[in-house]
Amino acid sequence: MDFIYEVTTFPAAKYDDQADSISQALEWINKQPAESGWITYMQHELARDMYNQGDSIEKIAGYFDKTEEEIKSWIKAQDESKARIQEIINQRNLPRCQKCGKVIPYGVEFTHAGTDYHTECWRKMTYGQ
Repeated sequence: MDFIYEVTTFPAAKYDDQADSISQALEWINKQPAESGWITYMQHELARDMYNQGDSIEKIAGYFDKTEEEIKSWIKAQDESKARIQEIINQRNLPRCQKCGKVIPYGVEFTHAGTDYHTECWRKMTYGQ
């Protein structure tokens, strides 16, 4: 009974700790995202798959009840994220020049003389050029 009185007379009642706590909890709950991060992630993945299979941005937006701009931003964000991840993978798997310490990118000529060197670094070390 005291609880009901406190809630119904909030915020004017003398004792309002329980009602105040409830109001703060409800405010916090209302600020939470409508859906979990996992659901959002899966929506973005599905949108990307639909796009890769040839569905139009307009169709994808209708499917998710989102704007075309939102779908474009999802796809762009995924592209950028995947590019960053691929760059990290590439950097970890690429050899480094033992003279200058820089990565030797794919397609760049290099010398393997017990260890890896940019060809130019190897020439400078070996021939002073």
